Amino acid sequence: LVVMFVKQSWRNNMANSLGYSVFLSTFEKQKAYLQGVGKNHPLVFVSLHIAEEFSDTYTKDMHAMCAWLNEEGFRIVADVSTKSLELFQVSSVREIAKLLDVYALRLDYGFDHAEMLTLAKEMPIVLNASTIRVEEVEDLVREGKEILAMHNYYPRCETGLDEEYFLQITKSLQDAGIHVIAFIPGDVLKRGPIFEGLPTLEHHRHISPYAAFMELTLKYHVDQVFVGDPGISAYEIQRIQSYCDTGVVDIPATLKYAEHFYNKEVTCRIDSPSWIIRVEEARLLKKADEHIVPNNTITREVGAITMDNDAYLRYAGEVQIIRSPLPADNRVNIIGHVSPKDLSILKLVKGGMKIRFVREDM
Repeated sequence: LVVMFVKQSWRNNMANSLGYSVFLSTFEKQKAYLQGVGKNHPLVFVSLHIAEEFSDTYTKDMHAMCAWLNEEGFRIVADVSTKSLELFQVSSVREIAKLLDVYALRLDYGFDHAEMLTLAKEMPIVLNASTIRVEEVEDLVREGKEILAMHNYYPRCETGLDEEYFLQITKSLQDAGIHVIAFIPGDVLKRGPIFEGLPTLEHHRHISPYAAFMELTLKYHVDQVFVGDPGISAYEIQRIQSYCDTGVVDIPATLKYAEHFYNKEVTCRIDSPSWIIRVEEARLLKKADEHIVPNNTITREVGAITMDNDAYLRYAGEVQIIRSPLPADNRVNIIGHVSPKDLSILKLVKGGMKIRFVREDM
């Protein structure tokens, strides 16, 4: 394969920005949090063939929405099919791209390979990463202006991708020099008519957007992450942006007996085993004359945050986060719990990484 290298500065900008999905049916509600977000020119995903959004004023309304997004600084990825040609009464998707001033076209269905190649020579195109075969894109990569690949999102429960297939197709596309994008669910405004989230991976459907983002970034190594749903809370956006800016992994938790640990940047010990995260600085935060009496020494479930009590002698004050179930130990107090929706983060934390306990959003 001939590998296409994208400019490094563009890669960095993509990796450090969250993409958004914008829908005509929810656009007015989305404006509030989108205003000001476009200053760094992030990509936004707009579908031009959602049947539930069709109306007598569809093309006029879509044009107005895209004009607003462009004015705000967003770069539009427009999802098109042969149905889009009928709606806009044009003979080519190039005309739609010009009409709406879109940055790239995502070719969903109804386009043969010759059409895709012709388009790729003229403008950035986005392939359907969930269904494309890598052997079908060699000439697109070789001759195209800019080739990306975006996975589908899956509104219906149980239809999202499984991990094995996702890893296989994502890696093969990246090996071919193609930038790969995937979706995470939102948390405050789900898209109808199903309202069950819009993730790429099925097991992301009911976890926090932040946890899904961290998995896609640290475990699956996708090049950019988009929010599939029309709504994501400021809390989740802040957590994601904080990681992009600092590399510190926020762990939402409820701490009952050690609130002084909130918002302190600490380190996962480099020799932490797979079943626990050992907090390197924990004993340094313990006061010299502080006594930690045995309390809440129950079974340590996944997500439990523990502190060794005085019965552990020189280890008193050591803090751990439980990644695999462990039995009760009368020398170990449970002082808090990681948010259930964020438990998958724990397996992503490697030795030497910086972490920070933050208050769980209520």
